[in-house]
Parts: sequence; C-alpha cells; structure tokens
Amino acid sequence: MKKVEDELINEELAKEIIDDNKGFNMSVKQKCLVCLLIGMIIGALAMTFCWPKRVAKLKNGEEVVATIGNYTVSADEVYSAVKNETAMMHILDLVDYSILIDMYGKTDEADTYAKEQSELIYKNYEEYYGYTKDEFLDANGYKDENAFMEYLTHDYYYSKYYDEYMLKLITDEEVEKFYNDSVSGKKKVHLYTKLDENVDLNDIKKELDKGTSIEKVNKKYSGAMYNDLGEISFADYADYSDEFLKNLYSLKKGETSKVFADGNSGEALIYVESAEEKPKLEDIKDELKETLAKKKDNEDEKIYYKAFIELREEKGLKFNDTEYKDMYDKYIKNYK
Repeated sequence: MKKVEDELINEELAKEIIDDNKGFNMSVKQKCLVCLLIGMIIGALAMTFCWPKRVAKLKNGEEVVATIGNYTVSADEVYSAVKNETAMMHILDLVDYSILIDMYGKTDEADTYAKEQSELIYKNYEEYYGYTKDEFLDANGYKDENAFMEYLTHDYYYSKYYDEYMLKLITDEEVEKFYNDSVSGKKKVHLYTKLDENVDLNDIKKELDKGTSIEKVNKKYSGAMYNDLGEISFADYADYSDEFLKNLYSLKKGETSKVFADGNSGEALIYVESAEEKPKLEDIKDELKETLAKKKDNEDEKIYYKAFIELREEKGLKFNDTEYKDMYDKYIKNYK
C-alpha cells in the first residue's frame, strides 16, 4: 500500500511540472531536455521516498528479511518454512469464512454468540482451572481477546452452515422409520452396569421386578455401578448406543430390560421408573431430524470436514501455489 501511495505522489509531481511548462512554445530539443529533467526529478524523488524502505535482495533476486554477520534469511526461506499444515488450516479458515459471509452476510447474532460463548468459557476456566481471562488466552494461543472473539465469530458461521448441511442429509423416509422403530415417550431411566465379577445383574433385575426399591438394591449390590440417567426423550437418543435404545424402546413404567452387552458400558441393565405417552410424528418431526442429524454426526467423524470440502468445490476453490495444491489434495484424501 505504501509503495502505491509513493507512486501516486510521483505522478502528481510530474503532472504539476508538465502543467507548469504548458505555456512555453518549446522546440523538440527543449521538450527532450524538460522530459529528461522531469525523469531525473521523479527518479530522485522516488529514491528519497523509497530508498530507506527498500528491501535488500540476494544475487538470485530473493528478498532478505534478516541478517547477522554474513548470514542472511531470505523471504523465500521463511515462506517455505511456514508452508505447513498450520498455514493450510489458516488459508482454509479465510476461504471458508469468506464463502459463509457471502452466503449469510454479517449478522448481530454472530457477535452475540461470540460474547455469550466467551463469557461461558472464561467462567468455566476460572472455576475448574483457576485461570484469569488473560491466562486462558495465553494458554490457548490467542494473542489478545480480539483474536479469540474473531475465532468465536467465525465458529458461529461454521456451525450455522454445518447444521443446515446435516439437516439436508436427513430424508422424510428416515424420519418416519426412526419414529416408528425407535421413538417412545419420555422416560425416567436408571442404569446398572457390572463392575464386580461377583455381581450378577440378573439378581438385580429380579429384585427390581418384584418391587424392591432402588435404595435397597443399591445397598445390597454395591458391586454394581448405578447411574440415575434422569428423563430421556428422543432428543437425547444421539447420546446413547443403538443397543441401549433398542432395549429401552419397549419398556413401560416399572419394567426392566434384559441384561445386555452395551458397547459404551459393558454388561448393562435398564430400569424405567416412569414413562409418558409417545408424541405424534407431526409434533416432533423437526426435532427428530435434528436428532438424526446429530446421530449421523456422531457416527461419522469425517462428515464435518466433508461438508466444507463439498462447499469449497461448489464455490470453485483453486490454489495458484502448486505446493499448497498438493497439500490440499492430500488433505482431501484423508476424508474420502
């Protein structure tokens, strides 16, 4: 930008010199001398403006950014050194943010989101780690609070696009099948898992089936892990395994599941304390789509990256630098 400004100054000075000489009836020789004089003046001015700011160059034309004794560091060396995955992530952040701003425009919701999230994060770090705001920023690599707020603002747009992308993947047929096969009313759920080999969860099942209170069961079978899961509705299903949900689905108030092998917690047993009626499909259709989208996200750890790869392809991302292009091609292969 400074170089452009200096060039504009020189052009204005040249214009003034030429304008000052418009009134003279000059010969060709005189005009040549004037042009030569103008050139010398512009050249001198250019050196005056630019010489202190000129960047030294090596014999091969590379710009020098630092020297110590006879050792020099060239701009090309620096550029090559930082050409890595971190630089690629920064490029993609700039590209994605640019695309999303074109799609959504800048909104006040993004600023509100960033403010709310930052306050929540500061509070959590203070409570759990004793960090001040500045300590949190320093520990997480942010040069100042503005950099952190910028990150959170970007995150708002990324989340907005990704949520929309995931919902588009869910069909009405999937929603209907999920509703018919898996959805039940809200249930208050208790979970037992086996810790001690001397404990048989089937013994706990027998106690619960004959009406023994949870308090007495827990006291008698301390070798089992007990969890009060609270109320579970379809909106929570993405947090649980398919095997867990399969065993929960048909249970009514006061019933226990069979003892089953759960991928998350090993050998398990479910007890339902209370159960509500199953809601109508039309009343919860949008929420079911969100649940299925969250479930699909949990099942595919690459899908988030795929979403943005598709977006960049759609918008025609191109790399002019061959090394970065090769790096990005390898990046894409990781998520196919």
